[in-house]
Order: sequence, then C-alpha cells, then structure tokens
Amino acid sequence: MKRALIAAIIIMYSFSTAVLAKDLTSTDFIVRDPVIGTGGGYQSSGSFKMYSAGNLNISGDNGSSASYKGRDGFLQFPEVIPGTLGASTSGSTIIATWTASTATGGFNISGYNIGIATASGGPYTYTFASTALTYSYFNQTPGDYYLIVQTLDAFGNVIAVSNEMHVTVQETITFSISDNVLSFGPLTISGPRYATTTGGSSSVTPAHTISASTNASNGYTINYIGGTLTSGAATISPATVSGSSTGTAGTNQFALSLLSTGIASVPTTYDQTSQNWNFAANTLATIASTSGPSAVATLNAYYLANAATLDPAGTYSTTLTYEITANY
Repeated sequence: MKRALIAAIIIMYSFSTAVLAKDLTSTDFIVRDPVIGTGGGYQSSGSFKMYSAGNLNISGDNGSSASYKGRDGFLQFPEVIPGTLGASTSGSTIIATWTASTATGGFNISGYNIGIATASGGPYTYTFASTALTYSYFNQTPGDYYLIVQTLDAFGNVIAVSNEMHVTVQETITFSISDNVLSFGPLTISGPRYATTTGGSSSVTPAHTISASTNASNGYTINYIGGTLTSGAATISPATVSGSSTGTAGTNQFALSLLSTGIASVPTTYDQTSQNWNFAANTLATIASTSGPSAVATLNAYYLANAATLDPAGTYSTTLTYEITANY
C-alpha cells in the first residue's frame, strides 16, 4: 500500500502601505501629517527637532502649571495690536498722542519710540518716549512732517509699528512789549536818569521787556527807529557810551541798552552786559537777532539820559518804533 505524503506549503504575503496622519487646518494655516504622540523620544527633520516628555492630551481646556501653559487646539502665537497715532500742531510745536498697544501670548510692552521725518516713509529720527502716550516737538521750522510710533518689547525690540501721521507746521512769529509809556522824570546835571514806567530812577533799572519767538529757519531780527529826545528846537544828543553804567554827568546824552535773557543776540554797542549804550537817531538799527528757530526770548531794555548845564528847560520826549522780521 502506497502512501502519499503531501506537503502543503502555505505562502503568506504581507503588504504594508504608508498611512499619513490627517492634516490639521484652519483658515490661516495647515499642519501637514502631524505627529500625535512622541512617546518618549523625539522626531526630527533637517530643520527642526521635536522632543517629547511623554504624551499630553488636552481636550477643551488649557492645561497649566506655575511655569507654563499648554493650550488646546492649533498652535498659538504671540500677538501685538499697535495703538492708534494722532498728531496736531500748536504754533511751531508738534504734539503726538497715541493709544496704548496691547499684547498677548508672551509679549510684554516696555515702551515706545516716536519717529519723525520730513518725507512719508522716512527715514525717521526716533526718540524713546518711555511708557508715555504723548510726545511734543518744540520750535519746528515750517513744513511737512510725518510721524510713527514703534512698540517695544521687554528687550527693547520693535514688535509693532503704528499708522503714519502727517502734519504741517505753519510759519509763526510772536512779538510783544510790556509797556510803551516811559518817563525819565526831572533830568539833572549831577547824574544820569533811567526811564521807567513809574517816573524814572537814578539807579540803573530796566524800563520794559521785549519778547519774541519764531519758527523761522533763520530766526528773526528786531530793529528800532525814532528820533532823540526833543523839546521844541532843543535836543538831547544821541550818545555812544562804552563800559559805563552812568555815561558822563553834566553832558548832553541819550542812549539805550539791552540785556538778553534768552538766546537772542544783542550787538556789542547795545549790550548791557558790557555796560554799553548807543542810539542811532532816525535810522533803522538792529538791537537783537537770532540765527534759528527759538522759543520766547526776553530782552530787558534800558534808557539813559544826561543833561548839560545849558540845556533849556522843557519837556523832552520822543517816539520809538520797534519792529521784528522773521527770516525764513
């Protein structure tokens, strides 16, 4: 009896295919083939490496500790919303104001830089404004200006930029005299008299103040014109006095002097600091000037008179006209 030995060979085939994770998407970005769990190791590519510390599942709420927070959903990024910048002018001053910037996701706002330029888009010159929400530029020359505000993080890095604002500074000039009626009182041959608003003085005293300002690129010039003191046909002679507060007693003298308390420059012949006096009768003469824009500068004006023995009695007077010219 023959027996047949039958050997069955079962061949098994195993097929494998790559299964990609489902993409995670939103209206703003897509995460391709995300790794759901790292399982204690790390995943890497040529440009990044993701380390694991066990798997973390977050569903519906944020998971947090004292030092970190895990947020559910898609990755969340820091965001800064810059404040809105506004600007205005007041004479030659530019006033910038802005609302506070807001930040989320780890950014801390430490302050602001205010930038100014003479052309849209810059280049800007920046000034650190700390945490203030306003900044003023004084004594600006006439023209167009453009401003922006940078928001800074805790390290001083720029993390947001505001809208740009445009303002125009108009040409301006101011001029005033504190009093326009002065008196020497009785003139004598024994010593000088100084004009005041209260009847004159025998001591060196300022008569009134002259104030001026401008945003003109080349400053301003102040001139005067007028005649010397007269009484009918009699006159008090215009004088030039150098280095003396009194002039020469018993001689016929009339002169003025100025002391600048600001940036205005006074010609040497009129400079009270050096005790110099001068008067140019019926001639337009310069008594003060600036070379650039300036805030309000004040000049103290002094008037000196000496009488001679043969000067006839009478009431001596004159009218002086002061004018200012802006140099644009």
